Parts: sequence; C-alpha cells; structure tokens
Amino acid sequence: VRAAPRVVVLAACEAGGVDGARMTGGLTLATSMLLRGSEYVVAPVSKVSDHAAGDFTAAFYDALESQGKVEVAFQQGLRRTAGEYEVSAWAPFRLWRP
Repeated sequence: VRAAPRVVVLAACEAGGVDGARMTGGLTLATSMLLRGSEYVVAPVSKVSDHAAGDFTAAFYDALESQGKVEVAFQQGLRRTAGEYEVSAWAPFRLWRP
C-alpha cells in the first residue's frame, strides 16, 4: 500500500486494545494505521461479537455516506448499535485521530 486510506474501520476484536503482557510499546493495529498516515481509525479496544461489529460497521458506513463526517458517522453507529445490543457489545469501539 503506497498511501494509507483516509478512514480505516477495524472490526476485529481488540484491534485497538493494548496488551500489557506484550512488548509492543503501546502499538496496536489501530495506532499503526495512524502512524502510516490515516486520518481516522475506528476499532474496538476489547472483544466484540461478530454480529455487533457487523451492525456497527454497517451503521457507520451508512451514516458516513449520508452525513459525510466521520465523527458524526461514529456517533450514529454507536447509537444505532446501542439500540440493539447490550453495552458490552458496542462500547469497545473507539475513534482515533492523530
């Protein structure tokens, strides 16, 4: 990849989480995308269910397409997912910016 995508959505469990038992220096898949040049990264910091991750991602992209703003899309994705799942299913998602 020559240039990092502007917006990256990682729906994999713990893609943004830091494991204190590993010698990564706080580097995660999410932060590595920021270091590569992405403007926004969305990722969970802990485990999420496949269904919740899929629904959050769909809601995020629907909102991004209609609103055009990443921060707004992130909030709408959380709200829509919160209406269908327990807190533990959607709360792990975070939005990073450099």
